[in-house]
Amino acid sequence: MKTGVFTVSMPEYSPKEAVRILKELGYDGVEWRVAPLPDKKKENIAYEDRYWQDNQCTLDLETIEETAEIIKQICAEQQIAVFGLTTYLKPHEHKQIEKVLRAADIMGCRQVRVFTPDYDETRNYEELFQEARENVKMLETLAHKYKVKIVFEIHMDNILASASAAHRLLCGCSPEDMGVIYDPGNLVYEGYENYKKAFEMLGDYIAHIHIKNGMLKPEGTDENGVRQWKRSWTPLKEGSADLKKLFRVMKEMNYQGNISVEDFSNEESTYDKLRHNLEYLHWLMDVEKD
Repeated sequence: MKTGVFTVSMPEYSPKEAVRILKELGYDGVEWRVAPLPDKKKENIAYEDRYWQDNQCTLDLETIEETAEIIKQICAEQQIAVFGLTTYLKPHEHKQIEKVLRAADIMGCRQVRVFTPDYDETRNYEELFQEARENVKMLETLAHKYKVKIVFEIHMDNILASASAAHRLLCGCSPEDMGVIYDPGNLVYEGYENYKKAFEMLGDYIAHIHIKNGMLKPEGTDENGVRQWKRSWTPLKEGSADLKKLFRVMKEMNYQGNISVEDFSNEESTYDKLRHNLEYLHWLMDVEKD
C-alpha cells in the first residue's frame, strides 16, 4: 500500500514545492487537484476556505494537456508517482473529461476522478441518477480507450453518498475501467455503512481511498431549544471515522491500492500535518500486523 497526498490539502505550495516536500517527508505519490484557475486572486478568503478558494497546488484544467509533460518530469525527478488527476467535472462533460484522460496518459497516471451531480432537493434523485447512469456508459468507453480508470468519489450531498449508491451506479461496468474513491471522512456526514460491508459490496470497484476525518459539533439551539449541529473537519485522530477499523478491514480484504491524505483541519501548519499524518498512517498500517 502506497501513501500520497491529495493536493487540495496543500493549498499554499506550488506544484513543484509540493512534490519536493512529499519526497522529503517520505510519501510515495501525489493526487493532483485539477480545476479552472481564477483570473485573479480572491480577496479576504477565510483561512479555513483556502483549500478551495486560494489553492496554489492546483493544475489548471484549461491547460492540463500542455503542462502534463512538465508535471510528469517534476514528479519523476523526485520519484513521486502520480496517483490520480482529481477533477470536479460532471459525468456529462465528455470533452473536458477526455482532455484530462489524455493528460493522465501523458503523465503515466492511471486514474481520473469525475464528480457525480449534487443532490440539493430541487430535482428528483432518480432523474439525476439515471442521467448519470447513461453518462457512465459513455465514460466507460472513454476510460477503456485511454486505459485510464475513471473513478467517482463517495461524497456527501451528491447522488453517490454511500457504498450502496456507488454499487448501483457502476453495476455492470468493468472494474478495469470504472471505480470508486472510498472516503471515510465524507461518510461521517452522510452515507456511512459498515466498512467491511462496503468493501464486500464494492470489491474491485474500490480503486483508491481518501484519508480524512470529521465530526458533527454542537452549535447552539433553535427557537425551541433543539440542539443544532454543524460539520467540522478534524485532525485524523480526532474525528468520528474509525480509521483503525478501516485499516483492519483494508488488510482483511487485501486492499492493494493507494491512499491519499485529504486533511482539511486547521490546528497545525500544512507541513506539520503532512509529517504527523504520515507517521500515523505508518502506525495504522503496522498495528494491524500484530
